[in-house]
Parts: sequence; structure tokens; C-alpha cells
Amino acid sequence: MSNQRLRLFAVSPEALVPPTHGGSLRSASILKGLSEKMDVMAVVPQTESSIQAGVESNPELVGIRWVSALERPCSGFYDTAIHQVDRLRERLARRKWRGVYRDWYFGPLYTWMRTLKASLREFDPDIVMLEHTRHAATLDFVRRICPRALRVVDSHNVESQLLRQVLPSSLSAARKQKILVRLEGDERELNRRCDILFSCSLADEERYRAIGVSRPRMKVIPNGVDTTKIGFRSRERNAEEEPRILFSGTLCYEPNEEGIDWFGREVWPQLKRELPGVRWMIVGRAPSPPIRALAASDSQIELSADVPSLEPFLASADVGICPLFSGSGTRLKILEAFSSGLPMVSTSVGVEGIAAENSEHLMIADSPVDFLGAIVSLIRDRELAKRLSLKSRRLAVERYDWAQIADDAASELMLAHRERMRGD
Repeated sequence: MSNQRLRLFAVSPEALVPPTHGGSLRSASILKGLSEKMDVMAVVPQTESSIQAGVESNPELVGIRWVSALERPCSGFYDTAIHQVDRLRERLARRKWRGVYRDWYFGPLYTWMRTLKASLREFDPDIVMLEHTRHAATLDFVRRICPRALRVVDSHNVESQLLRQVLPSSLSAARKQKILVRLEGDERELNRRCDILFSCSLADEERYRAIGVSRPRMKVIPNGVDTTKIGFRSRERNAEEEPRILFSGTLCYEPNEEGIDWFGREVWPQLKRELPGVRWMIVGRAPSPPIRALAASDSQIELSADVPSLEPFLASADVGICPLFSGSGTRLKILEAFSSGLPMVSTSVGVEGIAAENSEHLMIADSPVDFLGAIVSLIRDRELAKRLSLKSRRLAVERYDWAQIADDAASELMLAHRERMRGD
């Protein structure tokens, strides 16, 4: 085995080819890096034709063997019953998290068992990696098919932390506690079901420890950015030009919706008075109805949905904003801005998990007055903006390039596999 490449089998609940938002970008980027050191097979909920089209437009993903979870339909009464339950669960859970936490997102995995069983036996992996902690239940199935395979879960968020922040205020305290206890119990199941848990930041790792997720080997694999693809751009703006600020992200994600709403109410009106003619660009996938309504109500707000590339918006903006007050993991929007040299203003929560310092790499502000002042300072003081741009770009290259992050993940997996083999 020492002279052979390891075989890694990955399962994702979301389309990865091409990556269109933060979660899929993390998964695809790490798998791309791992495929340079291992043989990688990935199962995704896409048709074979969409996979082929996605790889053609993203040739860097050609080294991964992609498998469609949709081309081998389930059969028999049991599989059909599971499918019907999943459809019911989806309809119920789409009601804005009203006590049912995103089970709809992961439910379809159970209808993939025929594909997973066939692929696992054909590929015979050394390592199995599942994206998102809510897939952990599937690891028992993996253990039966591949008892010697190393089992890894890549945690994009600490789901209990995220849910704690966004549960509707209309729910009673007892109901909230019941939901959180259930979810934290699920996360503790990782203790017996996985061998390695990847987290996005030290803060997320500490949150897992706090709720009793302590036995598996944990490793921080941060979010990153392709610094060769998103290159640095110097920003020279004439005083007569209208300043432009940028918010980017998945626009149906609750923390992003909350941040846009807060900025729109608490900062944006004052910013328009301070900087007449300022434009606010909101760019991202699947904007929610409230965000669409906000953009429609103000001619100075430009909403761009489901764009093929963020780079033109990064290039045209003067300041990026990340007004987040909830969520976990780390924000790719900040790392993308750092890579392009776009000066950023963020809340403390928004920059959590990133080794960036206030007034060194970005401006951190948690109140409306401070957030407004930071944006105005970066627009008017171009030397300040330039200094932050250069230092944030350097930070992105040195610590958050996807190639380096994938190398760290590969080293951790190969080390754990060697230890497993010695133990056996």
C-alpha cells in the first residue's frame, strides 16, 4: 500500500460541478487538491449530463471521478417509502426552520443507497469523506460495506450553533431547548461514527468540544480562496465617480438575510446622506423575496442574482461589507475580497475564524455608527484603503490559498491512514 495512491470516496448533498456558492466551493476546492495526491471518486446529486457540462467549464475538476446519484434510481417498496417520507419532510421543513432544522437538505441521501453501495464496492476506498455533519448517520452504512476505511466528516458549520442563533423568536423556550438538545445529541454521535472531523476554524472546534464532541481526531481545515484565479487589483477612483460597496453571498441563507436587513435599516440610509450617489451591489445565489423587495425599493441598490463570476464585481467595488451577526464557519466572501485587494468592513462575527486584525487587514465594526464610519474612511482615505488591500492580499496568499489548505488536508488524511494501518 505504501507505493500506491490512496483511494478517497466523497459524498456531497449538493451539486459541486461547477461550484456556485460557499459550501460547494469549499468541497470542490478541497477535493480538487486531494485528487492531485489520491484517487478521488465523488458522488453528487447531479445528472451525468450536468456533471459533464460542469467539468468542461471547470477543467481543473477533471481529475476527480464524478458519479451521479440520480442515474441509479431506488427500487422496491422500502426505497419508495423512504422517498415519500423525504418529500413530506421537505415540505414541512421549508417553513423557515419552524422547529424543524434543515432535515430536508439531507433527506435525499437515503435514496442514494443503491448508488453508494455499488460505488463503494467497486472503488474499495481507503478513506470515505462526507460533507456536512448531518451525513454522519451514513457512516454506519459505510462501516458495513468498507469496515477498514477511514471515516471523515467535513463540517462546514456547527449546526447547533447556527440554529441557536436563528431559531424563530416565536418559539417557546422549552421548544427551542428541545430542538437544540436533539441536534447537539446528533453532533455528539460523531464521537462513535467518524475517525476524523474537519472544522473550519478553531472557534468551531471549541464549540464542538463544549457540547461533548471530543473523541474523534479533529483538524482545522479552514475555508480558502484561489489566489491565482482571483488576482489582486489596484483601485484608483476619481473623486467624481460614484463609490460602490459590495455584499456577496448566498442570498437565501439566514445569516446573510439578517445582515443585509440590518445594514439596510441601520447603516444604508445614513451612508446615502454621507456619500450621495453611493451604490450598493448585492450579488449572490437565490435571493430571497425580502432581498428582492429591498433592491426594488431603492434605485441605488443593484441586485445581481446567480452570476457566473464574482470577479467583475470585486473589481468594480471600492469597499466590501460583511455585516453578519450569526453563523459559524468562516466567510469565503472575506477571503475572496482579500485575494482581490478589496478593502473590507466586517462585524466581529463576520470575520470570526480568519486570522485578520482590525485596522491591519480590514476594519471591524459592530455598531451602525462604527460601520458607517469605517466605510466612509475607506472611501475617503485611499492610502488607508491601499494599505489594507496589500496586507489582506498577502494574508490570503500566505495562509488561505486552497492549494495549501488541500495539502494540509491530504497530509492529515495520509497520516491518519498510516496510523490506522499500523494499528491493524
